[in-house]
Amino acid sequence: MISAIILAAGESRRMGRPKLILDWQGKTILQHVLDALRGSPVGEVVLVLGHEAERIRGRIQAPGVKIVINPDYREGMSTSLRRGILAADPDTQAFLVVLADQPGINPKIIDELILNFRQAFPGKNIVVPVIERKGVIVTTTTKIWEPAPSPSFSLFCSSQFPLVKEWVTGKLGSVPYLVVAREKLNNGKLRGIPPAWIEELGSLPGVSFLITEADGAAGRSLKAAREDEPVLPANSSLLVPVVGMDALGCPLDDKHVFRADLAARLLGVNPGIEITEEVIARLLVHILRDTPPKARVIPFLNKVDLPGCLEKGKSLARYLLSFKPPGIQRVVLGHARQSPPVKEIIEKPKA
Repeated sequence: MISAIILAAGESRRMGRPKLILDWQGKTILQHVLDALRGSPVGEVVLVLGHEAERIRGRIQAPGVKIVINPDYREGMSTSLRRGILAADPDTQAFLVVLADQPGINPKIIDELILNFRQAFPGKNIVVPVIERKGVIVTTTTKIWEPAPSPSFSLFCSSQFPLVKEWVTGKLGSVPYLVVAREKLNNGKLRGIPPAWIEELGSLPGVSFLITEADGAAGRSLKAAREDEPVLPANSSLLVPVVGMDALGCPLDDKHVFRADLAARLLGVNPGIEITEEVIARLLVHILRDTPPKARVIPFLNKVDLPGCLEKGKSLARYLLSFKPPGIQRVVLGHARQSPPVKEIIEKPKA
C-alpha cells in the first residue's frame, strides 16, 4: 500500500490569508488536490493541517481522509511530514508526499509516479517527477574518485573547455548524470575543473542542477580549511558542509581532524583537546567564511547510524541552529552510505 501525505499546515504568510481555501475553477485549491488523490490508486490519504485548521476543515469535503493536526507547524514543513508518517498505516510500503497548494496535479501524474516507483523499487526508493527531463552535472573543483561504470551517467574528461561545453550540450537529457573532469589521474581519481567553468556550465540551457565537490577531508570526520579552501563557484546556491558525528567527544588530533594542528591554531586552543559542539561550529564558521551571498547553508551530520550518534547529532543540530554566524536555518542528519541517506531534518523554529 502507498500512503499519500498532504502537507497543508502552513501559514500562507506571503498570501496574507489561507490560500488553500481560495476558490479556483469552482473548488478550493485544497479540494482539487484531495479529489486528484481520491481518483488515484493510493491506499490512504493523510491530510496534515496546522494553521487555521478548523477553518480549512470546514471548507473541504474529505470522506475517508485521515486528518492530523500538527501543533508544531511553525517549526517547519518537516514537522508536518513527520506527523503524517506517524499517522499512516503501519503496513504502508511507501509515502507519496503532496503539497496542498498544487491544484494542477491530476490522477494521471500520480498514477505515473506510483507506476515508476513500483518498477524501480527496491533498487530505487525515491521517485521525483520532472518537467521536460533536464541534466544534472556532477564535478569537482578539487579531486574525486572516478565513479564505477553505470548506465545512470556518462563521464567526459578534457582540459579544453570548449570541448567540455560541446559534450555537455550534446549529452543533456540522454542520461541522468553527466560527470565532468579535466583528466583521469593514475591514482584512480579525477582532476577537477576551474570554478569559472562551473559558472558557465550552470548557465547552459537544460542544466537543472550542478553538483560540485568543493573540498575534501582525506577520510577524516572534520577538517581545518586553508586560506584557499574551499574552492567555491561564485554562483553556488546551496552549500552542504559534511561533519562526521563520530568525531564529537574525541581528541582534536590527526586521527579525527584533517590538519589538526591548523585547526588548533585557528581556534586558539591546544592540540588534543576534546572536540565539542563549539569546536565543530567554529570550524564550520571558518570553512563558510566566503560563502556566496545568495547561497543557503545546510550542514549534513553524517554517520548518525553509529551507536549514540543520532542523539549527539540532534544536540549538535540545535547548537548549530542557534550559533551566530553563520545563520543556518536547517540541518540534515543521516548516513551517506546507507539508503535512504537522510534520517532526520531539524529546522530552526520560526519566530
